[in-house]
Amino acid sequence: MTTCATVEDAGLTNAGLLDALMRMEITEPTEIQSRAMRVVSGQSEDKAASEGSTTNVFIASHTGSGKTLAYLLPVIQSLKLAEERAGERLAKPRRPKVVVACPTRELAEQVEEVTKSLSHSAKFSSYLVVGGRSYGTQRQRLDAPIDVVIGTPGRLVKHVEQGNLYLGNVDAMILDEADTLFEAGFGDEVKRLLRPLKARPEGKTCVLVSA
Repeated sequence: MTTCATVEDAGLTNAGLLDALMRMEITEPTEIQSRAMRVVSGQSEDKAASEGSTTNVFIASHTGSGKTLAYLLPVIQSLKLAEERAGERLAKPRRPKVVVACPTRELAEQVEEVTKSLSHSAKFSSYLVVGGRSYGTQRQRLDAPIDVVIGTPGRLVKHVEQGNLYLGNVDAMILDEADTLFEAGFGDEVKRLLRPLKARPEGKTCVLVSA
């Protein structure tokens, strides 16, 4: 597959996301974005997923190649398409549709920054939950309607165990720097985060990202 000339060629059609990319002065997708966007969104004929199972996608590319947008754009577009079909916003308190787990607070903050750059035009909500920040404030924020939650595994699992975060509505789980997550000893936390997807795999997407 060659690099697409435009983001529309790569499968992006949502007007809000296209407007956000225009504001970011992005018109041509990188190679990994060209390869990943249709696969993550389920538009690719190469997608090897059987009915009733979780779609597993592995994204690997060097640092600075645009991997964050490669997974964010298609999962947000899928979220907005689901809202269009439902005729209403799907955001609910404590029940995000997308979760991004990162091995470090620094990476989670970077992902949240990119997410925020898309959310203003695409009209979705996101929130960051990491250690070193007020747990009480996070709990209160999660009690508002939320579409996307980004965080570190320990803090995500703590909110799940305390009833502040429910993963039964999650349609897309992204494990950013997945190799580092396991090397850093977060295997048990990752299993806990993935458990709801395994219990109800229909229509779910799991994306593993690596440098």
